[in-house]
Amino acid sequence: MANIIVATEEQIQEAVFNAVSKFFSGNQQVAPSSDLPDTLSMPNALKVLADNGFPTSKAKLYKMTSQEQIPFMKYGNKLVFSRKALIEWAHKQLISNRSEDCNSAINIQKCFKRKR
Repeated sequence: MANIIVATEEQIQEAVFNAVSKFFSGNQQVAPSSDLPDTLSMPNALKVLADNGFPTSKAKLYKMTSQEQIPFMKYGNKLVFSRKALIEWAHKQLISNRSEDCNSAINIQKCFKRKR
């Protein structure tokens, strides 16, 4: 017979939070950022962005650099990116996108209420 576990919503949230925290703290110990170089080429920058929740294409990254929307440096005709700056930028983009999504959901809800 299968074991049935009864838990409250708070207990489940706490268990999930603890599991996710352990997972992310474990990953940071495996590859400390101090061992990784700070300057990145285009392919490495794409990988860092994808690893930090901001997957993008090479063309879009070139476009963002030409419009100066993303932190970068130029050495001759080569684009070079800072690992720290890219990670900070990606996290800021994700936070601002979440707040915009929340605001748009609230606006949709308000419009729906007005039309009734």
